[in-house]
Amino acid sequence: LQYLSLDHNCLDGTIPTEIGNLSKLDFLYLHNGLDSTIPTVIGILSTLNSLVCDNIGLDGAIPSEVGLLSNLRHLILSTNHLNGTIPSEVGSLSQLSKLDLSTTHLDGTIPSEVGLLSRMRTLRLSTTHLIGTIPSEVGLLSRLSELDLSTNHLNGTIPSEVGLLSKLSELDLSTNHLSGTIPSEVGLLIQLEQLGLSTNHLSGIIPKELGALTNHEATFNLSSNMFTGTVPMELGFMSNIERLDLSRNRLVDSMLYIGNSASVKYLNLSHNELISFPFSQGWSNLE
Repeated sequence: LQYLSLDHNCLDGTIPTEIGNLSKLDFLYLHNGLDSTIPTVIGILSTLNSLVCDNIGLDGAIPSEVGLLSNLRHLILSTNHLNGTIPSEVGSLSQLSKLDLSTTHLDGTIPSEVGLLSRMRTLRLSTTHLIGTIPSEVGLLSRLSELDLSTNHLNGTIPSEVGLLSKLSELDLSTNHLSGTIPSEVGLLIQLEQLGLSTNHLSGIIPKELGALTNHEATFNLSSNMFTGTVPMELGFMSNIERLDLSRNRLVDSMLYIGNSASVKYLNLSHNELISFPFSQGWSNLE
């Protein structure tokens, strides 16, 4: 047996340890109301390519034996009751391209070993209870296109190494406890389409380097922080930006140059300290 999918059934109970006998299994997809832990024998399935067990009621910890799945490309355990920490052994999954552990009860820190996952394209760890800082090793994930660490308890600063992620199209760090400034290196992410930094403790000025991100229809949400000063004129060079939310900050100067972007559909500057706001004929597409 190479392919096993049991989704959309009425199964309950636990995942049997006998699943370890399926020595040639390539794809395992479970999507039911199971009340089970992940059996440690999962590590025996050395040929497994995809392990998809989202929203099935899994609880307990992720066993370190997952790190033995040397051929695994997709590990999706989202929307479960998993707890404990992310095992450092995930760093041994050298073929992994997608890791989704979002909407679980995982806690602890993001292991620095994630930087070993050189084939990673999608990393979703949102809506958990992760603490600590964002490891600088994420900058080693040169193929990464989506990084979602939103809705956690992460603190510290945004590592400048994120600027090395040249293929990144989505960066969501919103709803954490991040502080410090936005590193200017974010302006190197020329593929970026989604930037979510809202609801943190970020401060300082908005870096002018963000204006270099002009190649895609973009949505930037920097709301509910403590940004000060003026909005850099370079933001007006972002000819393809569609949604820009800078609300609930401490910005004081006007948005004179943002009118250069005819593509903007949503612009929110409420709850700042602006002393003037010149309208522009270029905002014909505002919704």
